[in-house]
Amino acid sequence: MTLARRPFRPGAFSTLRPSHKPSKRSQDPVAPETYDLVYRRAGGRCEAPPDLHRDGECRGRRHVHHRLPVSWGGRPDPENLLVLCSWVHSWAHNHPVAAIVAGLIVPRRDGERPSDPGRYPVTVADGRRVLLTAEGYEEVA
Repeated sequence: MTLARRPFRPGAFSTLRPSHKPSKRSQDPVAPETYDLVYRRAGGRCEAPPDLHRDGECRGRRHVHHRLPVSWGGRPDPENLLVLCSWVHSWAHNHPVAAIVAGLIVPRRDGERPSDPGRYPVTVADGRRVLLTAEGYEEVA
């Protein structure tokens, strides 16, 4: 028995997602100037500490990571963005509790309202705990 292939029809799967809305990411994109600022702050390198890298080495391409996810109300501000290599970026999303401890993910406050990423420290590549700012890093006392 052979099955005949039918040609694809646009809209054939519309019943699967009847109320599709654009993602929050597409509604709130990161401006090119902000990308440039964040990459300059990071020196074009992964901002995660070496102990989070497999074998202590950075792996893969660089990604701009939202510490407070867009779906939780995160904004495309320099205080919320961090440059991570693809390995650490994937690790952060797969190990959220450990990523929160390292500051790679900012937890929700009270379980619902978003926290302010500008007040939540992160451990960066040289091992310091800092606050992220548009100008660079601010030391945490």
